[in-house]
Parts: sequence; C-alpha cells; structure tokens
Amino acid sequence: MMKKMVYTILFILVFSVGLQSAQGERYLIPKNQILHGQFKRAFKILLNYNEFNSIYNNKQLVKNYDYYILLLIASYRSDELDITQKVLNGLKKMFSDDVDLNYIQGQVLLKQGHPGKALNFFKLTLSLNPTYKYAHYGQIESYLSLKDYRKALAICNYCIEVIDREDPQIYFLKARSFEGLHKWKSAFRNMQIVINNSEMHGYMYKKRDFFENFYHKIK
Repeated sequence: MMKKMVYTILFILVFSVGLQSAQGERYLIPKNQILHGQFKRAFKILLNYNEFNSIYNNKQLVKNYDYYILLLIASYRSDELDITQKVLNGLKKMFSDDVDLNYIQGQVLLKQGHPGKALNFFKLTLSLNPTYKYAHYGQIESYLSLKDYRKALAICNYCIEVIDREDPQIYFLKARSFEGLHKWKSAFRNMQIVINNSEMHGYMYKKRDFFENFYHKIK
C-alpha cells in the first residue's frame, strides 16, 4: 500500500489528528513509539496508566481523550482487539457520530472475521462523510471477504472515477476483485500498476507470499 499504509489499512493517516493533539509530556514516549511503529511497546506502557480504569467514566474520558486515542492505535496494531473494542465502546458513548470511530469499528470487525458487520459500519461512516476514501476501501475489503467480487469491483471503479485515481491501493483492490472473478488479464493489468509504484514496494515485500501466489495463478 502507500508509504503511510505500510502498517496496514491506513491507520497512521486515520489517527493523525488524534496524534497531533497528544502533546502532553505524559504521553510523549508512547506517542513517539506509535509514530515509529513500535506498537507493542506503546501498548504495554499505556495499559499500565491509571487512565485505563476510567474508560467508562464520561468525565475522565473527555479529560484523557488523547490517552484513549493512543491506546486505540496501539491496541489495534498489537492485535489486542479486546482492548480496542473496550476503548471504542467508551469513546462511542460520547462520540457516536464520529466518522473515524465508526470506521475503526468496521476495521476491528473485519480483522475479527465479521465482514458483514464491518460493512454496516463502513456504510455508516460514508453516510456521515461520503468522501471518506478509506471507508470505501473498507467496503471493498468486506465484499472481497464475502466473495461478492462484482460489488467490490463496482466500488473500485467508483473510487477511481470519483475519489482518488492516483492511489495505487485502489488498483491492488481492483486486481483482487478481478482475481475473484477469474479475470486474470484484467487482474494482471491492475497489479502491474501496483508493482510500478515505488511507494508499494515495502508493502509488497511484507505480502510477498500473496504476490507469488497471485502470479502463480495467472501463469
């Protein structure tokens, strides 16, 4: 995926606003660890803070909002999804119409293997902000998991026409949609766009088993 997407589905981009607001020295170490991809280290530090025990206290939640945003990122990227869900439950009590929180909820459900439920949250996110690019991508991922490749492809085409035709990630998703439909030439053409984009090289290395399997299929 794009350089900022190496950590997976766009999380540094999604959380950039929250990270910018976490200016207090108290959270400086875990904040820097998150920005450098050291999610497990940040998670261990944040979990030991007293703030964690106040997650369902509305006053404390607002007061320590920066903390919970950082914990949300660190727990998700550490695959501590039970904690991620607890943080989400607390935050959504206060900010139920927050587009980022609904998007993140969709990502958690997708990671837990519930694409149908995830799809509902991506749709909710788009009802709040129709131009939220990564919620469109979340829908595509959900339909791919549900093996509804035609719907995934339709959203890919919409994103290219309306949202962002320069993002190589959408061509990766489009290639996967064509792969599901067994349209190998079309899948190959879109995957070539991905391969020719230097920003995708780090992601491709991490997912090299997927790419090797993909090219084995189209030979």
